[in-house]
Amino acid sequence: PLWEMWVIEGYADGRVVVFSKMHHATVDGVSGSNLISHLCSLSPTDAPLQLEEPQPHGREAGPMELLGRGVLTNLTKPVAVAKLVSPTTQLVSKTVGRARAGTAMAAPLTAPRTSFNGTITGHRSIGFVDIDLEDVREVKNATGTTVNDVVLALAGGALRSYLLDRGELPDESLLATVPVSVHSSTRRTSGANKVSALFTKLATDLEDPLERLAELSERNRHAKDHHNAISADSLQDWAEFAAPRTFGLAVRAYAGLGLADRLPVAHNLVISNVPGPPVPLYLCGARIEALYPLGPVFHGAGLNLTVLSNAGQLHVGAIACRESVPDPDALVQRFPAELATLKAAVAAKDLAVPLRRRRGPRAKAAPDA
Repeated sequence: PLWEMWVIEGYADGRVVVFSKMHHATVDGVSGSNLISHLCSLSPTDAPLQLEEPQPHGREAGPMELLGRGVLTNLTKPVAVAKLVSPTTQLVSKTVGRARAGTAMAAPLTAPRTSFNGTITGHRSIGFVDIDLEDVREVKNATGTTVNDVVLALAGGALRSYLLDRGELPDESLLATVPVSVHSSTRRTSGANKVSALFTKLATDLEDPLERLAELSERNRHAKDHHNAISADSLQDWAEFAAPRTFGLAVRAYAGLGLADRLPVAHNLVISNVPGPPVPLYLCGARIEALYPLGPVFHGAGLNLTVLSNAGQLHVGAIACRESVPDPDALVQRFPAELATLKAAVAAKDLAVPLRRRRGPRAKAAPDA
C-alpha cells in the first residue's frame, strides 16, 4: 500500500507510539510534515477531526480516451525533448564555468567508498536522538551560518567520529545528497512529492569543528546558488521520457548484478532537514513528545539521516541497511556531544565576525588507534 499506520501500545507511563509509513511517491518531507499538522490539534481539548464523505474527483476516462491520450503524448515527445535540449545545454555550459571558478556544487560519483555504500538488503536498523534547537540557533547566530549548516556540521562530525572508531574513515570527505523542497518554485500543480536535491561535502576530513562548519557553510552557499540556477522541474521533465517498465528493469539489474559494489560511489548517504511544527501538537488529546523521521535508503547509499524540528527540539532519525550499519544508534547518539563541542569551540573563539573558512592546508585525519 502507499501508506499504512500502526498504533503500538504498552510503553511506560501509558505512552503510545504511532508508526506511520508512507511511500515517497505520495509525500515528500514537507508535505508529510504538513499532513501530520492537519491530523493533529493545538490543544488536548480540541474536537476530533471531522472527516467529510469522499467525493468523486472528475470523471473516469474510458479505454479509447486513455488510448488517445497515450498516443498523443508519445507523438508530442520529440517536440518536448527539443524544448529541453537548449536550456540543458546552457546549464551544462554554466556548470563547467562554475567548476572552473570553484563555485560549483560537489559532483556526484566522487564519493569515497564506505561500508554502507554497496548493495542493500531488505533488513533495516534504526536509531534516534534529540537535540535542542535553541542550542543549534545559538551556534548559528554566533557564526553567521544557517541551521542547516550547523545540522550538516553535526552530521559530519558524528560520521567522522563513528567511522574513526570503526577504523574506516576515508581520507576524502564524505559526500551527501541533501533533498531540497521546490514547493514554492515548481510550475507543477499535481502531485505532493515536489523535491529536488543538491550534493555537498561533509568535511569529514577536517578535525576542527569550526573549520568543518566554515567549510560546510561555504560549500552550501555555492551549492544553493548552483541549485537555484537549475529549473525546479528539469529533472522530472527528463525523467518523464524514461518508460517506467524500462526504469524498473534497470533498477532490478543494478541490484541483481551488484553494480553498487563495483561502480563509483555516487554519494555516501542522504541527509534531510525538514521543518516541523514550531508549537506543541496533540493527537487524540495526547501531547506529541517526539516526531522521529526515517527516510529511504538506496543501493549504493545504505544510510539515511533525517532531522525534523518540533516545538523547540530537533529529532534525528537514522535508518540503514542492517548488514552494513547494524548500530545506527551509536552514530546518532554522537550528535549531542558534537553540538556541545561546537558550542564550546564557538565560546572559546569569541567570534566577533561571521565565520569564514580558513584558507590553507587542511588538517589531516587522525590516525587509527
